[in-house]
Amino acid sequence: MTRERKRRGFTLVEILVSILILGVVMGAVMTLFFSVFESYQFHQDVMEAKQRGHIALASIQPFVSGAALGLPAGKTDFQNGFSANPPLFLLDNDKPNEKFSGPVQLASGDVGDVVVPDDATEGTALWLVYGEPSGFGVEADYEADSTARQIELTGVINVEANKNDTTKSWIVFPAGIAPLFISAIDPGDGKILSVASNKAQKINAFEEAHYLKAVKINVDKNVNGGTLFIERSDGSGKQPAVEGIAGLWCVFDRDGDRVLQVTVLARGDTEHTSELQSSIEGWPGEAPQPTNRRYRYAAVTRSWRIRN
Repeated sequence: MTRERKRRGFTLVEILVSILILGVVMGAVMTLFFSVFESYQFHQDVMEAKQRGHIALASIQPFVSGAALGLPAGKTDFQNGFSANPPLFLLDNDKPNEKFSGPVQLASGDVGDVVVPDDATEGTALWLVYGEPSGFGVEADYEADSTARQIELTGVINVEANKNDTTKSWIVFPAGIAPLFISAIDPGDGKILSVASNKAQKINAFEEAHYLKAVKINVDKNVNGGTLFIERSDGSGKQPAVEGIAGLWCVFDRDGDRVLQVTVLARGDTEHTSELQSSIEGWPGEAPQPTNRRYRYAAVTRSWRIRN
């Protein structure tokens, strides 16, 4: 006679308890998963925003490095320095609000087209008159004043057209105190220039000549949700530099410490379903605030001391 084996299954209570425990464990796992995902997305957004901000500041850096080089800082001295055939960026009579009054100037307005008063120290756009290295300099000392005097460079510079006269332009030297107007170039030797300065000054041996240029830097919030634009004085027009830039805030006191501080407000790529960040660390409260809060933003700041 075979002995019948007794068989026993799970009771309903055991099954329910198992399901409950499994549910608790899965809930904890899912909560952890979503927490990790949210953390990843947060850091990804912030990283993208900061990267954009740093790229924007890097695109501004070359112009700021040469800003005010060899130029007077004060408005009167600056404008008087260009008494002979002023360059185009000082002659736009159709837009009187868009004239430069100094080598470092702040502007305001959605697209940076309204100049703030001369005594203002904050603005949403940055205008710079700067020197760009030519690669050639002088090998001897020269004196410059209002009388045209000849100087000889180590190479032939590419003088840009200036107000309907392709033979006339402006250059500066790093240790100078005023721009130099090029009235003539020796046709037989393009290295010899006739230059004049509104202020008497000395050009030191082995100094490099710099092309005199100007640039306007601003953020247009109507282009791709915010884009940093750079408009050079060479007539190339406004060129987009970095997308995803929501704001630009510049602080500069021309009569104070002459430290230029530029803060860029950049955003991440992801537009979320709900509003984020009631406040943005590092972005001044007095600066225009972003209207679309469904992005994550980061403020990146850099400071430069203007030399002249």
